[in-house]
Amino acid sequence: MRPDPATFTRAIQDQLPDQPCWGCGPKNPHGLQIKSYWSGETTVCTWQPEPHYAGWPGLLNGGILAIRMVDTPDLLIAGVMHD
Repeated sequence: MRPDPATFTRAIQDQLPDQPCWGCGPKNPHGLQIKSYWSGETTVCTWQPEPHYAGWPGLLNGGILAIRMVDTPDLLIAGVMHD
């Protein structure tokens, strides 16, 4: 499925109203607030973790890393199904 070019500048998460997901939900004030964008037929996400997400100084907590790996494919499936 090819995304609509009009959606390239709007985060995928912001196109799914009332999304409460901890990783990417814009409606979850305590979540990671991850944002993904279409770039052609692929998606791009850049996220900088806050220092309190460290497992050890300078190392990202493994649970945070895991949610990043799980959350993105789920989000894309939801986005495609939402269309």
